[in-house]
Amino acid sequence: MNLVQLPELPGEAYVLAAHLPALADEIVAAIAADVPEYARPLARGSGAVRRGVHSALAEFVELSRGGAVAVRGAVAVDLGRREVRAGRSLDALLSAYRTGARVAWRRLAALGLEAGLAPETLVVLAEAIFAYVDELSAESAEGFAREQAERAGELERRRRSLAELLVATPAPDAGAVAAAAEAAHWRLPTTVAIAVWREHEAPDGLAAPAATPLSPAVTASSPAGAPLSPAATASSPADALSSPAAAPARPALPADALRATVEGLACAVLAGPARELPSALDGRPAGIGPAVPLADAARSFRLACAALALAEDRGIDAPLAADAHRVELLWRAEPALVAELAAERLSPLSAETVNSRARLEATLLAWLRHAGTIAAVAGELDVHPQTVRYRLGRLRELFGAALDEPDARFELELVLRARAA
Repeated sequence: MNLVQLPELPGEAYVLAAHLPALADEIVAAIAADVPEYARPLARGSGAVRRGVHSALAEFVELSRGGAVAVRGAVAVDLGRREVRAGRSLDALLSAYRTGARVAWRRLAALGLEAGLAPETLVVLAEAIFAYVDELSAESAEGFAREQAERAGELERRRRSLAELLVATPAPDAGAVAAAAEAAHWRLPTTVAIAVWREHEAPDGLAAPAATPLSPAVTASSPAGAPLSPAATASSPADALSSPAAAPARPALPADALRATVEGLACAVLAGPARELPSALDGRPAGIGPAVPLADAARSFRLACAALALAEDRGIDAPLAADAHRVELLWRAEPALVAELAAERLSPLSAETVNSRARLEATLLAWLRHAGTIAAVAGELDVHPQTVRYRLGRLRELFGAALDEPDARFELELVLRARAA
């Protein structure tokens, strides 16, 4: 409720205002003619606009008695909410208010002139009518904003639930996913990719919008259901990103990205390959899972988590794609097993000094990687080929026939690569 002070009406003007309720049908007809969005609903006998007109006229008569009166804005607020539900902007309703004010003023002015009222009295009456219409417009804008905010908050909640469902283990039932996607207004893609990062480092576009009403100035020109611009969410937590102490703004992620907090990590679900993620997540450790069939979203999530752990262990402030680090992720999945294999396969080096062991391991890895090509090994290690031959001779003494066995060579290269990583 807003406390409104209308201009005080002279007694003769109040007598004129008392004629307003009789104008309800004329005002409704004018609205149907002037505002195309209401023509069909009114022709079908829609009662919301009619009730709004009758309520507004009766309240204006009460207010015109003078003094500050609390406007009972429930009807106007409800009309604003109905515009969102009908998929319309606020423009049609505001036009209807203007039409009603124009018809009311025209009829009352005619009556006043017939009665011989002074022009000053008619001016005061006009001011009162249009001041009241301004209040009705503000109440409806508030209702419009509240409905938009509530719908946005509910949709965001449903999308978070859908994201959590998609990455859950075991994989959810296809029917449950389809129902959740429909409720979230999210078209199910053929493939998805998952990205994760630490929750306190959410990039632009992923922070959940605050479920607070937007200002009437913003919502009055925003079509129902349309994505809101950054300027329209000035009351959301994202404002912190524009403060001097905050991180610089970064490109927003795709509008259809689902977001949630899963296992303590911020998680984004994107349709198809995550081509747009690197720029949005640059400057922070993040993991990007591979594009997988929708039913395998949990696998993309697990690999994204593994890639994030790799980025954090290496101190990399950038997203790592699991696809580009498959081998490392493979041996990191079972570090104890890799350590056991390394202890077994590299045991011949146990008696070497630390420096000698490091040189021999580097030489052995380069030799295995280059399939025994001395020149390539020397080039990689930046040593003379004869130095390579000397070290290989020592390795032959230590490892013996194992250097000629395919399985042993494979396992040696695997553990040496793991240690080098």
